[in-house]
Amino acid sequence: MPLFQSSLIESVLNVQFNLNAFGMKNTNTFGIQFVIRIFKQGKSKQATVYARINVNGRRAEISLKQKVDPDAWDEVKGRAKGKSDEIIKLNNYIERIRTLIADGYHDLVQQRNPVTVDSVKSLFLGCDEETMTLVKLMDYHGGMQRIGWLPAL
Repeated sequence: MPLFQSSLIESVLNVQFNLNAFGMKNTNTFGIQFVIRIFKQGKSKQATVYARINVNGRRAEISLKQKVDPDAWDEVKGRAKGKSDEIIKLNNYIERIRTLIADGYHDLVQQRNPVTVDSVKSLFLGCDEETMTLVKLMDYHGGMQRIGWLPAL
């Protein structure tokens, strides 16, 4: 049964799922934060917005390819401050991305696929990450033996 914990003050979405499969209890921790990075090499004072995904203590970042003025960024809420059209569009975009990442995580949990930070990131980016199971590995090894690439054991 999923247990949702979220805070309006922080931009972290913490979700814990307790899965009881085959008598084993598995708890995954999941969080999404939005952060900015300021690169001092450019002349622009704009910062790039990143989505930071945390799964079971491991983290990955995805660039949203959006720029924002660092003075207009609220680090606690993980969103831009202000009422201009640009700020409203950016904040709406951030919320859409948050929803897409969270939905991908929930899909992995419901399908009982391995939940890792890389699998959540790959699902969001649309990369096809194929999971190698023991059966697939044995079939692959057997095929290599049949064509003579590997010696029989």
